[in-house]
Amino acid sequence: KRIVQNLLEEESLTVIGGTTGVGKSWLGLQLGCSIASGSPLFNSFDVPSPKKVLLVQFELTNGQLTNRFELMKPNFVDNVDLISKNFYAVALEGEKAFVNQWEEIRFTLKDMNFIGGVLIVDNLYTSVSGDVSDNAQMNQILSDVAHIRSSTGNAIILVAHHNKGTLTDKQLHKDQIQGGKQLTNFVSNVLQIGESKLSTELRIAKITKIRDEQTELE
Repeated sequence: KRIVQNLLEEESLTVIGGTTGVGKSWLGLQLGCSIASGSPLFNSFDVPSPKKVLLVQFELTNGQLTNRFELMKPNFVDNVDLISKNFYAVALEGEKAFVNQWEEIRFTLKDMNFIGGVLIVDNLYTSVSGDVSDNAQMNQILSDVAHIRSSTGNAIILVAHHNKGTLTDKQLHKDQIQGGKQLTNFVSNVLQIGESKLSTELRIAKITKIRDEQTELE
């Protein structure tokens, strides 16, 4: 069943890609709030029904995550109770980043009995100790991701970086994402965000992969 129109289905994998500082973490937080509350993402992408969401954050502190959530909460003022009920967030910072955290994620899901929901991992690069551009390392990472998906029935959203120097023309395409075709072939949907040519204040987004749905935005 569809969780977010054009972007996520039950037990599927989605990648959110973009350069550093473009707003990937904000997007992950907004996705979490939309899915937890059943609110359309950007008032455009339908979310048929609320789902439990666990956001695992490796770049922000708990304080930064809380501050961002407080800034975003007024946009979901009619659904704050649903978000409080369905949305969980964990910040794993400092020495816990850049090591393989998928085992800890697995234990967290088991401890919470978190099944049939949505897991958002922000981000892929800081959740592992290996080189995401190395094929063998990426195979292991994807194996861990696939095992968690199949054993818990959760849909998974991975936030990923773009390779440096790939956005000089500000176009968006799958080959820019760290992890390459191994990653993008493995997942069902890919959404990429970048700066607009019109203004540094604006962001553009492009669906660069979609499975089992039709969209004019691809």
